[in-house]
Amino acid sequence: MKHFWLPIVFLLGAVSGGALLWYWRGRGRGRARRGDDGGGNGGLGRWSKVKLVAAIAVLTTLVLGALGYGLVRHRFGKTQASEATVKQAVSDFRKAGKALGVERGKAPPPGVYQYVATGFYEVDVPVLGKDRRGMPKTVPAVLVSDGNCWELTVRYFVQHHWTARYCRGSRGGLRFVWAKNKNEFFGMKNQSHTFCTPDVILRPGGLPGPGPGPGAKPGTEWKEKCRRRNPKPHDKNAKVDITVRYLGVETVSVGTKKIEAYHLRSSVSMKAMVSGTFGQDFWYARGSGMLVKLSAKGEASGMAKFVSDYQLTLKSLSPTR
Repeated sequence: MKHFWLPIVFLLGAVSGGALLWYWRGRGRGRARRGDDGGGNGGLGRWSKVKLVAAIAVLTTLVLGALGYGLVRHRFGKTQASEATVKQAVSDFRKAGKALGVERGKAPPPGVYQYVATGFYEVDVPVLGKDRRGMPKTVPAVLVSDGNCWELTVRYFVQHHWTARYCRGSRGGLRFVWAKNKNEFFGMKNQSHTFCTPDVILRPGGLPGPGPGPGAKPGTEWKEKCRRRNPKPHDKNAKVDITVRYLGVETVSVGTKKIEAYHLRSSVSMKAMVSGTFGQDFWYARGSGMLVKLSAKGEASGMAKFVSDYQLTLKSLSPTR
């Protein structure tokens, strides 16, 4: 849709040139009826008229093109990303009113967590330009629990929220139920809702890997099939294939504490209006299942080009309420 203005501009230029040509041809016929042969006694010659009309048509096209480009850049100007604050996150958490009595379940403590952030991500859209966003030093995340399930919303910016829903099962099992992503670039709001099969992160017994059994050993891989449901029909039910590799238990520094965490590496392949491969690393705390570290790096292109290279590390296991 956003490229339709280009043929419209050229069409207007052609119509303008055609109208001028019709006008001068009409004048030429009038002079001919009055005895003017157009050879030097009645104004411009035939070929001079054609050249003038062509020049005006080109000039009209260029002017309209410049105006159209200016209007598009004005309408879809670069979105100024605003830093998400812990204060606002805490206020929103308190307004939600869902924190009462939830710690009786198996979810991590509810509240507002903070992640130390480094890196950037950017999008490059033809005609509109490039929008590169460097990560703020600290990114707030709101965790709202519901018994054995919880939703963790990472607020990269005011304009960009990523929410994941997790659920604990029997004997330490953990499921990744779905993920929602909301972002805004060039005044356009984008949303996606992703479901994956299988959705198991930790098996019963607390070890990584899908399906029954004692769990995966470091180096074990498995496949996940995902569907990304987007509101816009042209990208509805986009396919996402994921290869997960379990790298073992590692120690992650969370503030002044050392936390043992399962390290999972995902290779995400997307096939939609934008296609490419992203690498994502997740570290989940043993016991609680809390996401203590996230790293993302990759590139995808199509209708636009996306590049990401950033890392989040949990700052403290004690949330603010």
